[in-house]
Amino acid sequence: MQSTTDRLSRLRAWDNSIPDILADGIFAEDRSTGKVLGLVSCLALGAVCYPLYVALFWWWPEGRVLVSRVVTADIAGLAVVVGLRYATRRQRPHKRRNHKYCVPWNQFSFPSGHAVRAFAVSVSLTCGGPVWCVLTLPVACVIAFSRIALGRHYPSDVLAGIWIGTLAGFICTMLPYSVSQK
Repeated sequence: MQSTTDRLSRLRAWDNSIPDILADGIFAEDRSTGKVLGLVSCLALGAVCYPLYVALFWWWPEGRVLVSRVVTADIAGLAVVVGLRYATRRQRPHKRRNHKYCVPWNQFSFPSGHAVRAFAVSVSLTCGGPVWCVLTLPVACVIAFSRIALGRHYPSDVLAGIWIGTLAGFICTMLPYSVSQK
């Protein structure tokens, strides 16, 4: 019978091996797939999302409550990410540690901020109707997978990010909102 320590060691070894397997194996020869995943991954950058939130809030008065829920879920998820990154200080997979342009809190890996944002946005948009879920959930899944495939995160980073983002999205859909329609 295996002990808990043995199981955790095997799980940690598996978690550490996946980014290398994807980067060295599946995507080593096919650079175009990596480029596509990199572009999809950019959809979860704050530099993309925040201007989009402002534009939607400004030009879509009927959707202001929905946009407010999305922004709240995104910011709540970001707060958890920053706190956990400083608390855990988990290094990113070794293949991709040259992060010259990262802000200090972003040099760490756990949890995946892209996965948090993608799932927080996707889940909080579902209160706008099932069509939002159909449109955003597949994109969120591809964004989450891309973080592992690009060698930026371990699978456990992304799974934690999915969980945190989903939780933030659900909590923010339950909050009462009152946004001026002016």
